[in-house]
Amino acid sequence: MDAGIHWKPLEADSVMTDGSDRELDALVSRLELLRDGEQLVRDLIAQGPKAIAPLRRFLIDGRPSVTCQPRQRAVEALAGLHAKEVLMEYIRQPRHIPNPVTRLAEEAVEITAARALRAWPTPEVVALLLELAGAHLQPGILETLGEFRVREAIPFFIFGLEDDVCRSAAEGALRKLGAPAQEALVDAALSAAPSKEGESPSSLRRRRSAMRLLAEMKLAAREVWPRLSRMLEESDPDLLVSAAQMAAGAGSPAERGQAMRSLLAAWPSADWRLQEQIGGCLIELCPDSPCE
Repeated sequence: MDAGIHWKPLEADSVMTDGSDRELDALVSRLELLRDGEQLVRDLIAQGPKAIAPLRRFLIDGRPSVTCQPRQRAVEALAGLHAKEVLMEYIRQPRHIPNPVTRLAEEAVEITAARALRAWPTPEVVALLLELAGAHLQPGILETLGEFRVREAIPFFIFGLEDDVCRSAAEGALRKLGAPAQEALVDAALSAAPSKEGESPSSLRRRRSAMRLLAEMKLAAREVWPRLSRMLEESDPDLLVSAAQMAAGAGSPAERGQAMRSLLAAWPSADWRLQEQIGGCLIELCPDSPCE
């Protein structure tokens, strides 16, 4: 549920209160029951600003749990009440949670809070998210910075390509940025770490993702292709497929021929997904690619 959602009117069975502290606390505590969660969020928003304090107590002072939904609902209600300061207070709050299951659940709450901050593209929110990204990447932060198209966050987006949890959010952010991210993607695609011979799995994941994005985005392919043409010599089939896709549009006839030969050599060891992509590349390359 996004922070900018237009909330539905209260329904007949909604819980109404006279706004007393006790009744508001009771309404907030019902979030723990996991029943009628969306309706409870609407009911809390209907109480107006007076519901912010009990929601803040529930979120900031309450104990994290192995069940994330009650605290996520509190975040959604605070977002609907435009309680930006409370959400910023929560997301910057350091948390040391030894239990791994509880920690994972609370990270889901943090992601919800970071996504909710999309409603406020202000310098203070951007500065906070950049600070948090430098300390600990998480998908909600990357998504919101990507929504804001923050160029200063490009290094964090590139780093996020290495992480299975953050990759989708990082890729989405880089797509939104488009051309300003192109040079960083080229560098990311070319940089094997710690070395080409002893490349780490995370480095390979980053390079594969960067090449896929470059092939997909087709921004200034002819300008960057001279730097990327050596990717046709890669042994990794994923990298090779992306390089061949770029060669089909930006490479010389000789480079397209090299791409075809490399793809044919990679075919036997590729999985079915890559074989489908290789087949598509060969169709693109075949008409004017010398194979001799």
